[in-house]
Amino acid sequence: MRIHHIATAAAAVALTTGFAAVAQTTNDLARPAYVPVERIYVQPANPPFGPYHGGYVTDSDAQLLSAAVGALALDRTLNGAVVTMVANNGQFVVNGSATMQQASKIETTLKNLAGVTRVTAWFSSSGA
Repeated sequence: MRIHHIATAAAAVALTTGFAAVAQTTNDLARPAYVPVERIYVQPANPPFGPYHGGYVTDSDAQLLSAAVGALALDRTLNGAVVTMVANNGQFVVNGSATMQQASKIETTLKNLAGVTRVTAWFSSSGA
């Protein structure tokens, strides 16, 4: 009985080694997968440690983001607010931390910028 187990184990090892050699010598090439995606370039309009920052999709979105950061930076009532924005084909997605009054002011300021078609915003009041 013991010899039978040893013979079975030896045959299993021999078969496993043979299969590994075959698997390593196959010449099937992997095809690259094409996944259509839309690139979003995140470029801070001011240093990343600044309170207003974000990203954009197109060159016109880059101009919108720059205008938005400039408009928010001029408003002294927004001290303490932290805003992250993404401009995507004229639409802004905005989040961050601000008081209720600041959040309302930020949303209104962004909606009034030329070229902005929609603003979606949500803010937390923690830390502001």
